[in-house]
Amino acid sequence: MKSTIFILLVAVTGLVFAETQQEWYKVQIETQVLPFYVQAYRILENHVVNELLAVNATSLGDTAVGQLVNRLYCAVREVYNSLQQSVMSSEQLQNHVSDRLQSSVAQESVYKRDIREKEIAISETDQAISGALAQFALAEQTVIEKEKGVASAEQAVRDAQDAVEKAEKCRGKRSWFSQITRPITRPIENAIKDVIIKPICSVINYGGIDNAKSRRQDAQNQLHSAQAQVQHYRQLVKEHLARKESLEMQLRGLQSLLANIQGVLQALQSELVITANITRELKIVNTQLQAVSTSSSVLHNTVAYLVDFELLITPLNAIYESIQQVTALDTTALISQNQIIQFKKSLGQIAALLPNMPFNLNTDFTC
Repeated sequence: MKSTIFILLVAVTGLVFAETQQEWYKVQIETQVLPFYVQAYRILENHVVNELLAVNATSLGDTAVGQLVNRLYCAVREVYNSLQQSVMSSEQLQNHVSDRLQSSVAQESVYKRDIREKEIAISETDQAISGALAQFALAEQTVIEKEKGVASAEQAVRDAQDAVEKAEKCRGKRSWFSQITRPITRPIENAIKDVIIKPICSVINYGGIDNAKSRRQDAQNQLHSAQAQVQHYRQLVKEHLARKESLEMQLRGLQSLLANIQGVLQALQSELVITANITRELKIVNTQLQAVSTSSSVLHNTVAYLVDFELLITPLNAIYESIQQVTALDTTALISQNQIIQFKKSLGQIAALLPNMPFNLNTDFTC
């Protein structure tokens, strides 16, 4: 009973874990990865994209262009730093998910092993039930036979008692007849005693009754023994059935746990793919941003890298799509393709001005 309760409690606990696995992952994304990603995206949108969309690069003087690119550089560096934190968090989350996945795979193997053991135990119990039922049926048949034996023995007792009673009555009649005829028959009594009287009255056999009673007692003992066997096998069948019921309940609990852990495995496998995709895309963005943030001495290089802005936005939007599978995000917050086109146009105009700028070389940015 205790083992059954334990299995049911574990099953309930496992089901709760299955339901909260996705919630756990959602919380990890929202608290560990998403804040840095959103921060980087907002900086990129507000201080890079929106500024370039609002500016008329062809009307800017050299100083204004330099200041603009300086602001762009600083904004990109902030984006890079934020995404670097996001990469670290994503890698850490990926490791946690991987650990959980390995633990769940091991737990799945344990449940499968336990299920096989329960199935074997149930099969063995079924065989024990069949054997006990066969023995029970045989014991019942034996009881029927022993009941017949008791009935026969009781009849033998009654027959022996009847024989004694008849013999006693016969002897009683002979005694009464002898008292009346004694004066007449005494001379010839001895002569006819063995010829007439003895054949008429049977010998009073009290020992026959005792023997019949003894045989009846033996028959009753055998009946009681057979009845005890019936009770034994009835109880044995009952115990086997109770054991089977308990095993089947434990089996259902384990099957529930297995189904649950398999659901957890599917969730973890999906989450591992999502996290790996997020980590990969974040690294792609950071590789691109690192080239921008380390080109502090050459203004043209900074703008040239930003001209390939689509290499930044595409993976960032891919990350958004991955996160969107886990938690709701504002779709209007995405940088649109039209914005990218306008951004690249403005950035291209700035890049075209740079070769004519006297401070193009050895220009240090300050943030």
